[in-house]
Amino acid sequence: MLGWYQTPYNRAAVVENQAGREQLIREALDHYHQAGHNFAQYDNDGDGQIDYFVVMWTGPVGAWASFWWGYDTGFSPGVTYDGKTLGNYSWQWQSDHPRVVIHETGHALGLPDYYDYDDSVGPKGGLGGLDMMDANRGDHNCFSKFLLDWLTPTPNGFSGSPYSLQAQSAAPECMVALAQCDMRFDDENAFDEYYLIANRTRVPAGNDVDMPSDGLLVFHVDARLGSDGFEYNNSNTVHKLISVVQADGLGQIENGQAGNAGDYYNTGSTLSATSTPACSYFDGGMCKWALSGISASGPSMSYSITTPPVMPILCRFRDFRAMCKIGGCWPWVDKRQWVVDPDPGWDKVIKASDPARAAKLLALQRRGQALANEMARAKPARQAQIERAAAAIVRGYKALGVTSELAAADRNVNRALVPASISR
Repeated sequence: MLGWYQTPYNRAAVVENQAGREQLIREALDHYHQAGHNFAQYDNDGDGQIDYFVVMWTGPVGAWASFWWGYDTGFSPGVTYDGKTLGNYSWQWQSDHPRVVIHETGHALGLPDYYDYDDSVGPKGGLGGLDMMDANRGDHNCFSKFLLDWLTPTPNGFSGSPYSLQAQSAAPECMVALAQCDMRFDDENAFDEYYLIANRTRVPAGNDVDMPSDGLLVFHVDARLGSDGFEYNNSNTVHKLISVVQADGLGQIENGQAGNAGDYYNTGSTLSATSTPACSYFDGGMCKWALSGISASGPSMSYSITTPPVMPILCRFRDFRAMCKIGGCWPWVDKRQWVVDPDPGWDKVIKASDPARAAKLLALQRRGQALANEMARAKPARQAQIERAAAAIVRGYKALGVTSELAAADRNVNRALVPASISR
């Protein structure tokens, strides 16, 4: 904090454009530089640029997006102090609360606004004021924290149901329920569309103390990328980048109203393909996982995620980024209960001793992949037929007795996996 600099002229004399703003800032920085302040200390990554700085001014606040408003912007090239150039900075009014600083710093870190600039285009309401990047209120949501690598969401099924989440203000926790996975080992689309579940209970001195209620907040995210960042935003696209799944089903945020206590999931609330609101995807598909069994709101909350029975379709993963969607998110089990998928290399182990058997295993794998692709597009009426075909694949694996060889190969080949059900 450099302190306040008082100009020798009134604020009305400031030219209200970029040049006028930068002239005023340089005047203040020159004052402190001449007093001996070392600006080189603010280049923490050593790239030759001051990482970020905040400029606060006093006096009346102007209209939204006017000169005397708060925003994140960048300095014209070539202005240096102590060998360090000026770059991104926040320009904002003086306040007793750091909300504006937090919001504009979010932009400096790369976060978009989540409020609605233009309610005449696309769905209205942004996040209903339930977020720091919407209304300078509450904590950053877990999507933002995920983007900034401040937390890693737990994937649905990773640790077993029922699950528990600590209040997000106190712990870097949330859950992700993925919508799509295309069965490729290097899956690039798993995080196109998904749901995030977070415990947003208010805790003493936490960032959510000014939020309207307590409980789980569920967010629906479509993070597909376009030519210039995210394909969707919360202002003027056909649907939102991120939206609040409002537990009461009233859709009040999209009617321009603020988020309220009815938007939180608590005891008795459910989210599924048949609930109100329904859990669905933007391609018209319905979720086949369901959120239920939610505990009373508190610093720690528990809940259950139910999924269809494990389908014996071959699935591969890297970290949790290519989790399989077999109509819903795959129910994961402990790694010790998994065996290796006969794709990236284990077949060489078997081919050496029994080429014919290896060929049968490869044929089973291809059948499984084809069935998985069909499941991604299948109508509910086809579900029973698909399950029977999947059961036949399981019987085929068991008949070939792959368990011991696959378990041994697990130490030597890539971590591509199939469900433990084939080894039982």
